[in-house]
Order: sequence, then structure tokens, then C-alpha cells
Amino acid sequence: MEGSKTITTVIKLSDVVIGVQTNSYYVGEARKDNTELLEAGARIQASDDEDELLKDYIKIGATKLTNVLTKILGETTCVWGTDDVTFATKTVANFMDSQKDSLLLAMKDYLVDTCLRDWLALMKPGEEKLFENKLTELSAEIRVLASHRKKPVRS
Repeated sequence: MEGSKTITTVIKLSDVVIGVQTNSYYVGEARKDNTELLEAGARIQASDDEDELLKDYIKIGATKLTNVLTKILGETTCVWGTDDVTFATKTVANFMDSQKDSLLLAMKDYLVDTCLRDWLALMKPGEEKLFENKLTELSAEIRVLASHRKKPVRS
């Protein structure tokens, strides 16, 4: 891509796990009348970053996020480290670097919500719709963040 630059973002797996645990707590608290969901929330809160199912969900989420970023922002690759995942996106040269932090937060939230959606689909089918809707909203937010551009400079 002529006139392009690469944006690199790194997400720590522990941050995703903490996000999943925190959100699952609130899902359980919000539905205390549903003991099955409350118990399922307690199970995921007790998990850690060594939980194989959670790792699988994070990898699934990263693949989907890579596809979203490629579609919206530019060709994106995903590389797994021991404790993190790195996304490299080739985008237009006038992408506003000031949007990078907001983009990183939206990306992390996307991974967290993908994990929660897949986890709820397994543990309590039908409840995952909440997170499906949040993923749609996050995709739209990523699209808005990606559309911010620097003004062209005449030379």
C-alpha cells in the first residue's frame, strides 16, 4: 500500500483474563435470580490465564479481531507471544496516531466480549446475545476510530 504505515498494538493475555473475570462477575450479579448463570459466572471468575478453554476463546477472538481490523483498517496480522498477542496493521499514512490508545482499548474489549460470548454460549445458551450486541457496537467503534485522519499537508 503506497503511503502507508504500520500500527502495532500489543495486548497482554492477563488483561483479557482480568476483563473476562470482571465482566463475568457483573453478569452473575445482574442475574442473581438465575442460579445457573450465577454459578457459571463464579466458575469463570475462578479461572486463570492457564485455563485452556479460556486460552482457546482468546485465540478465536484474536482471529475474529484480525478479520475485523483487516476489513476496517487495513491488512492485519496477529502474532502470539508467551504472555501477549501482537497485532500489526498496515493502514493509510494519515491515520491519526492519537487514536491508537482508544483503538487498543476497543481491541481488548473485543477480545474480552468474544470470550464471554463464546463462554456463555457453552454454559448458558441464549445468554450470549448481550455480548453479540456489544461486539457489533465495538466493530462500529473501531470503524469510527479508524476513520480519523490527519489533514493533508501541502508541500
